[in-house]
Amino acid sequence: MASFRFAFLWSGRAPLDWPTVRSGLLAGYFLFMAGLAVIRLAYAYRPERHVWILGDWLINYQGGFVRRGLPGQVAYWLGTRWFDPGLVAAGMIALVYVLFLGFSYLNLRAQPSLWPYYLFFWAPFLFWFPVLDIHGGYRKEILFLALLAGLVWRVGRAPARSGPAIFAALGLYPILLLSHEALLAYLPYVGLVAEWARARGARLPGRVWYGLWAANVVVWLGVIMHPGTAHHEQAILASLAPRYPISAQGAIGWLDRTLAFQFRNYAPRYLDARLMAHFGAFFPAAGLAFVPLAPRLRWWWRRLQTWAWGAASGIMTLALMAVAKDWGRFWYVHAAAWFLLCLLDRTPLPWRLEPRALYGLYLALGPLYAHAWWWHHVRGVIVTGAGWPFWEQRVATYLSWARQVREWLPHLTP
Repeated sequence: MASFRFAFLWSGRAPLDWPTVRSGLLAGYFLFMAGLAVIRLAYAYRPERHVWILGDWLINYQGGFVRRGLPGQVAYWLGTRWFDPGLVAAGMIALVYVLFLGFSYLNLRAQPSLWPYYLFFWAPFLFWFPVLDIHGGYRKEILFLALLAGLVWRVGRAPARSGPAIFAALGLYPILLLSHEALLAYLPYVGLVAEWARARGARLPGRVWYGLWAANVVVWLGVIMHPGTAHHEQAILASLAPRYPISAQGAIGWLDRTLAFQFRNYAPRYLDARLMAHFGAFFPAAGLAFVPLAPRLRWWWRRLQTWAWGAASGIMTLALMAVAKDWGRFWYVHAAAWFLLCLLDRTPLPWRLEPRALYGLYLALGPLYAHAWWWHHVRGVIVTGAGWPFWEQRVATYLSWARQVREWLPHLTP
């Protein structure tokens, strides 16, 4: 609605005011990011049949209960009745990601000023991550990001009355764990939101609080006890073959990889000094965007509970890195989660530039920040190969995908 109002005012029928311009630009940005996501997912669905983006969401229970199978079971059930499982999975991913974008838009719109958040619109580790890293984006961590963005929106509106919303998030979290067991590493962020709400008067009865946490742990234990076998893989592939055949080389084919196999392959990455340097560079690179939010972060830094929840999440993430390869995806979620936590507070930030001419330099810093580095889902911070040619290549890729999608869209059939 804001974008339509902005267009109306821009036509000259009413005086243009800055709040309306700001709202229109903000809505336009998120509509653009949603459009790119739809193009990517449409291309991943039909021409590519992407074995990771789509494959991970198509794991189902046709060979019996198995980890990560809930979304795929839903896609299989709906796909065999109306469309095909791949199309349902692509639609499911698009819906979840658009929810994340939509709640992020609402959270940002509620801020008194967008200037402190300006670099986040350019950051390679936030909304641009799945666009620039075309193989690492739109994976199941977006379920957590959508949930957290929605929770931040609800809690930020009325912190003292947010107890039911926090309990609802904890009650929904088993769905995320049934979708991907690694999402347990991000559950402590719900605890951080709860700490912020408690400090502002929210009531969270202990019996319900501990009961919901116990339920999540029980569900997670049940999931990791069913890691998957070659039988599950074959049953899943056979169930998809009639309507949406997909290769076993991606996420489905990795179900039967044992924990010992994964540890032997990925734990040695900790000893790769060059790789660790690439990942270590993420913290100062991403931290630059958080500098204007230092007053918000200071509240968290001074609380012991923050360090406890953060340590729990960090330790689980480090353990996950020892048995999985996509380190960049794991830390992208942490950076995005802290960005959302900083949106809980809706009071004005004590941040401004003097003299005002510095705002022009600050505006120029955005493109420079975006093109100075790239956050890869496996290799970490990449400087060489980024810059203007890299972004132009990505734009050209999306334009090519859009043309191909337009060609087959009128002939869309299962």
